[in-house]
Amino acid sequence: MKFEIGNRIRVRNTAWEGNIISRDNSFSPVVWLIKFDNGVTSSYYEDSLELISNKTQMNLKEQFASVFKAEPQKSFNKAGLTDSSDVLTSDGQAIFLSWLLKTNGDTFKTEVVDPILAEQTK
Repeated sequence: MKFEIGNRIRVRNTAWEGNIISRDNSFSPVVWLIKFDNGVTSSYYEDSLELISNKTQMNLKEQFASVFKAEPQKSFNKAGLTDSSDVLTSDGQAIFLSWLLKTNGDTFKTEVVDPILAEQTK
């Protein structure tokens, strides 16, 4: 996916700029809900948007909540691995799953992959 929640975007060929606040995967291509600078909220297909900045701009409520976050959540947010709700971003999910497979690959192979392969050869 090109975008993630919190990205600063512009609607192509317009002056409309805002921040992505949610995503709807039930459509193809993906539809993003945007809150524009003038307060209007609207949905757009992914291919009609362009990225201005992938730096998440926190609102006052999010900034206040981040003061009370403990480690490691604070570092995960700062690195962009999780969003302000402590949910993995798309990049964070890919990084985490790669790390998980790398650190537990042998166990995963023994307990999951080998039985699948054994079942397929029957």
